[in-house]
Amino acid sequence: MAARIDQKMMEETIKSSLSYRVQQPGSIGAMLDFEFVECSAEDGTAVLSHRIDEREINIYGTLHGGIITWLMDSTMGILGRAYSGYETIVTMDIHVNFLRAVYENDLALIRGRVTHAGSKVLNLVSEFYVGDRLCATADAIFYRIEK
Repeated sequence: MAARIDQKMMEETIKSSLSYRVQQPGSIGAMLDFEFVECSAEDGTAVLSHRIDEREINIYGTLHGGIITWLMDSTMGILGRAYSGYETIVTMDIHVNFLRAVYENDLALIRGRVTHAGSKVLNLVSEFYVGDRLCATADAIFYRIEK
């Protein structure tokens, strides 16, 4: 897939998105923070990490599935926006497969990949890892909002 943006610009856009999120006091973005790991404009990929916090654990002692979904959706959204150069995209559809439990203090690596970038629609996939264990997968469709 041909890159729509150069490597430096893509990395700067992702880091800027992550920085903006944590500067919004009281927002979910500020509560559930990410760290940038890597990205590739050529491959349309990005990897973000997140340390699992006690506030995210459900009554069964595992990471809540909604948080897993949020982390994967956000990774794909940040990547899709950075890769496409679109100012605003929204999730139209997302499918998540939960494969393994995730626990407090686990370090999650969330990998996203753009599989199609059209003029209005972006398709992405994501994988959620703890160490070398694949814990969840997702695929999503994002739609470009023009202002």
